[in-house]
Amino acid sequence: MEDLKYILILEDDADLAAGMEMALADEEFSFTVCGTVREAEERIGERKFDLLILDVNLPDGNGSEFARKVLTKQSAAFVFLTAHNLDDDVIQGLQLGADDYITKPFSIRV
Repeated sequence: MEDLKYILILEDDADLAAGMEMALADEEFSFTVCGTVREAEERIGERKFDLLILDVNLPDGNGSEFARKVLTKQSAAFVFLTAHNLDDDVIQGLQLGADDYITKPFSIRV
């Protein structure tokens, strides 16, 4: 399918990742869910993604650092989805180039 959009979700909370995947389920999207930075780095090497949804705190690294690495190799829209909700955190994420910065807890409808 040529119009298929590829979305990588980097989130260590498996239930939250599954909920996002279900909420966004659509025939035009293909999801890859990763629970660690290492796994996400492997998947990034396999294909180009149209959208990255990134948690910041991960068991083996940091979503912000992952975004910095990825963006040196390919362009992709990305959104932070994180519990880091201080103004400085949001500003830093947006300055990094994030298309949005969503803080947890959040409404899946929003």
